[in-house]
Amino acid sequence: NPVATPVSTQQYIVTGIAANGCTDKDTVIIVVNPVPNVTTLTDTSLCRNSSIVLTTTGAATYSWTPAAGLSNPNIANPVATPVSTQQYIVTGIAANGCTDKDTVIIVVNPVPNVATLSDTSLCRNSSIVLTTTGAATYFWSPATGLSNPNIANPVASPLSTQQYIVTGINS
Repeated sequence: NPVATPVSTQQYIVTGIAANGCTDKDTVIIVVNPVPNVTTLTDTSLCRNSSIVLTTTGAATYSWTPAAGLSNPNIANPVATPVSTQQYIVTGIAANGCTDKDTVIIVVNPVPNVATLSDTSLCRNSSIVLTTTGAATYFWSPATGLSNPNIANPVASPLSTQQYIVTGINS
């Protein structure tokens, strides 16, 4: 009962010899099927409450674990919406039944909590500092009437009533 581990398709012939010296032969062919090359995206990050498509190739069918946070764990390209950092493992199965695996780690970053001053009013030809906190960088829109639309605390000098929207981005 030898153990065979061929790297390619191989034919083996066994010869049996009885105690009386008579012989017989039998043949076995071991077909070595290729393993699929399953490849998914590289490790990446996204913001909490965001989604990403886990693009995968290389096999006929797929199975993802864990299934939590996936739109469908049995397709090549599920949409992942993890609530925290998660490692996903995809197992791909070729038409010949051979399998391969790949992994991807999705780092979930917290969303910044941007806070700025409340709605306010001021007199014509006056200005106000738009004090803002909660993120690493800021972008104000529109830039009209602002000293610098890319800082946390620009000076606003609007010529008329103006709504400003600030977007904060974490590092």
